[in-house]
Amino acid sequence: MNARLRFVPIAAVMLALVGCDKAREPYSECANLEAAGSLGEAMMACERATRADPSTNYGKLALAKAAEIQSKLDDIVPAAVTQEWCSRLRNRIEARLSTDAQKKYGSAGANVANAIHDNVLNVEHDCLQSAGQPTKGLWACRWNETLDNYDRCDTL
Repeated sequence: MNARLRFVPIAAVMLALVGCDKAREPYSECANLEAAGSLGEAMMACERATRADPSTNYGKLALAKAAEIQSKLDDIVPAAVTQEWCSRLRNRIEARLSTDAQKKYGSAGANVANAIHDNVLNVEHDCLQSAGQPTKGLWACRWNETLDNYDRCDTL
């Protein structure tokens, strides 16, 4: 068999494998949306890319890009309360208060996890009820809430 003819099927298989990265298109969408400043939509596209093919190069790039976008989102407090922001607020407060409880109470901090979770769900519910209202004041305080300043936010 001619050497060229043996190379053609191998090259075709290699090209087919490279082109099969199901995460490539959603990752490109993620990167484009991030560049356009649509961080929430970019995050969803990165998550789709990661789910589509987590072990490929684009799947791994999407996972890293999602972490980078989440970091940017964590720093953003919008001018008005939105449903998406209330969800981010819930995740942020629950993680922060749980970490604070572990530091402050040690292993006993795990016992307050349900109380923290219930409290955070109530905060999210109240946040959703405030959709469209300014985040300045109470909601900005909640965004930065810790166990040490918890009572202060309730006075706003």
